[in-house]
Amino acid sequence: MLVSVLVFASSLCVAQEVVASIPTNGEVLGFAIDLPGHRVYAAVFTPGDTGPSSTGLYIIDTQTQKLIKSVGVSNTSPGVAANPVTHRAYATGCGFNLPFCIVTVFNNEGSELASISIPPGSGTIGGVSGIVADPLNNRIYVGDTSGNELTVIDGATNKVEADIPFDQDAPTQLALDPLRNRLYVLTQEGRLDVIDTNDNKFLRQGEEREFAGNLDVDPLRSKIYIGGNGNVIDVVSAVDFRVLDKIDLPFAPGFIVVDSSADEIFASGFGSGKVAVIDGRTEKVEEEVRKAMDAIEVDPVARLLYAGGPISSNNGIETEPIDVIKGVVSVF
Repeated sequence: MLVSVLVFASSLCVAQEVVASIPTNGEVLGFAIDLPGHRVYAAVFTPGDTGPSSTGLYIIDTQTQKLIKSVGVSNTSPGVAANPVTHRAYATGCGFNLPFCIVTVFNNEGSELASISIPPGSGTIGGVSGIVADPLNNRIYVGDTSGNELTVIDGATNKVEADIPFDQDAPTQLALDPLRNRLYVLTQEGRLDVIDTNDNKFLRQGEEREFAGNLDVDPLRSKIYIGGNGNVIDVVSAVDFRVLDKIDLPFAPGFIVVDSSADEIFASGFGSGKVAVIDGRTEKVEEEVRKAMDAIEVDPVARLLYAGGPISSNNGIETEPIDVIKGVVSVF
């Protein structure tokens, strides 16, 4: 996540505190933040008790930490991205037993502006994975696991602009580097591929490697952080793509979020109920947040962590709140 406003201050240490907890009707599977628009978006998946599952988009005001609106999207495969220039949110979903997926476009008040069909690929059931918005070129990139391709959407027209094929591999996780006009794509086979966002051409196709999870990039320090095989994060050079270091974690990494302004990396652990806060200068874990689950996002200006909270059961369906936690993000 690139931070356009850098904050410089003396070291700050505040006791961790949940300052807001927003109930949901399911599991929080992803966040996106629009700092200038004062919005955080959360994708929430609710498994069906007797019928189809559902997906909801929760829209939160970052100034008040209040829920503005929650809207239904589709049935499965929730993901969310936000464009901080146009103040649009993009939520993914797949039709129940239908061979296509959609990207629904919302304004920052939760009104639906468009619904974009992702053309079916070689698979029989549509599937989407990562989604990211490029504010400089006003494009949205969507990983299509059914067709092993990356779908490119024009944010001005809300039309599919291109499909970038990935042969027999599938693009799963995406991270944008706006300083270099690059999109880093992690594939199902663990390849790290690089797309030039100026012309949507491959700059690099990496080799297959061991299992790789989520990823994020620090454009200012030219580093890519990739969840590796086991309890580690691989630190990869954004210049020559060498593995520079490995960060040891107390758990297998889930979501990874980089805060360039404070030189910190946040990594959640799948099913651990913890988030590791990593000092980007030493690449060591400096503390753990225990009141958090898989999905995370950081507001580097307000110094807040957004996280799926502890799971509880509601009529047999597991739900988790969206917790807003302060005292986690330090400024050096």
